[in-house]
Amino acid sequence: MVYGTTRRITIREDNLPGSWRASDALTSRIFRSSPGALIDEPVPTPLGFYVVQVEQASSRHTASLAEASAAIRDRLRSEIRETMSICCVMLVYNLALSISPPIQFRQG
Repeated sequence: MVYGTTRRITIREDNLPGSWRASDALTSRIFRSSPGALIDEPVPTPLGFYVVQVEQASSRHTASLAEASAAIRDRLRSEIRETMSICCVMLVYNLALSISPPIQFRQG
């Protein structure tokens, strides 16, 4: 009799699920396995085990500077715009504080 559910999850060697309790050797063996391989050792979790079958595998790709430059440029521009808008708001706020008369409250 089988208990539990079937879940398909995508894992990366540097980003395993929090419930993953496999040894380094088992994890390494899983990542070296070919698609279709059923791993013969279950992966322990706090609530039971994962039975792992490799459905597909892809090698990681490190982007070249040419490939990443547009995304880097967009992010830097966005961060600069955000920083500049915060600085402008602070400048206007400080200027308003220095020009406006102090607030006075009437008693009674």
